[in-house]
Amino acid sequence: MKKTLLIITFIIISSLLFSQSIQGVLPGITYDNTPKNFTIFGYKTHFKSTDSNYVSFYNEVDTVDFWIKFSYRDYFLYVVFSTNFQDTGLYHLKLYNSIDDTMYMDSAIQVISRVGSQNYFYYKIPKMVTAGDPDEIILKTYNSYFLSATNHSCYFINTKADTIQVDSILPLSQYRLKVYFTVPNNYHGLFNAVYRNSIDTLIIGKENILVMNDSKSQIAEITPDSIHNMYWQPWKITVYGNNTHFTQDTNYIIFDSFANFIDSVVVLNDTTIKFNVSLAILGKGATYPNTLVCIYNEVDGIMFYPIRVDLYGSIPETKKSFHNVKIYPNPAYDKITIDINNYNQEIAVMEIYNLEGKKIMNTEHRTPNVEIDVSNWKPGIYFGRIIFENGESTEFKFVVN
Repeated sequence: MKKTLLIITFIIISSLLFSQSIQGVLPGITYDNTPKNFTIFGYKTHFKSTDSNYVSFYNEVDTVDFWIKFSYRDYFLYVVFSTNFQDTGLYHLKLYNSIDDTMYMDSAIQVISRVGSQNYFYYKIPKMVTAGDPDEIILKTYNSYFLSATNHSCYFINTKADTIQVDSILPLSQYRLKVYFTVPNNYHGLFNAVYRNSIDTLIIGKENILVMNDSKSQIAEITPDSIHNMYWQPWKITVYGNNTHFTQDTNYIIFDSFANFIDSVVVLNDTTIKFNVSLAILGKGATYPNTLVCIYNEVDGIMFYPIRVDLYGSIPETKKSFHNVKIYPNPAYDKITIDINNYNQEIAVMEIYNLEGKKIMNTEHRTPNVEIDVSNWKPGIYFGRIIFENGESTEFKFVVN
């Protein structure tokens, strides 16, 4: 009897300690016959700690698989597929590595048949709508024939194949379309637009609407709702949940596909969580209005909320001076040269960060050409900042293979 109890206790403890799972996949929709990039959100996983991860999307007639040898987070895996999907409909997901148990996710993505058009709706911040209420949204493309076409049809779909039917469609121009719809009362989360007409054939969207539902676990508010970031300056974020259980499980936090460094996480209660975030330098004066904050745990599942990011909004224009920086070769394998052209100021400090936001190099150089040995660096994207003697600065980005 004691032996039986010990075995049962061991099984229960083991399942609590080592029960890894997949919480979600973005994007939730793609075309067939098209290579695609996906972000996989793991729970108690070890994507970074292991030597490689095997990822497979499959259904009854098709399997698309890939080995991923590097990840920046144990719970966040970015997958680049070079193989095309040969079928349509729902695909399941299988994932395993040398540390985690084999994990499965049913109906992980939806694959839509692509005939003719390769057009997409703009990927911008998803519109927040309320379950049960009538609403509308304007969908835009770069190249379409909305006014000229006939036989318009549109619906919204998520990875579970839940469908929101569109009540009516109003073409505003060749590239702009207004659709009217009502979300069923029991739906919530991200939905993608699927549209057809007589000319464009097929256009799909990526996370076009975010359905809010007070009866479900969801993020109700984030403060601040806009980030103006520069040089890895940490921002203090507060998240307020609805029907959430932040104190009852480990919470995983991701800022969309940004390279981010999140720390100082404090759970105040079941509905309030605080943390600091630092974002990578990704562009000059760039605005990223389509940023999704993702928080998930095993009790609440995966939850999203949109937030605006302006990477250079907080730096006075007088202190920014973006100069012509030549990086070669890029991508680099053994050595890389950083060349500052047509600028007569001496370099005071050069800083280089990896995609996780960690500073890996801080050095002084007095010449306009800097050669760096990267032969022992991990493959990935790196960001740099150069500060000149007069206080001005410039940024750059390069890849190490």
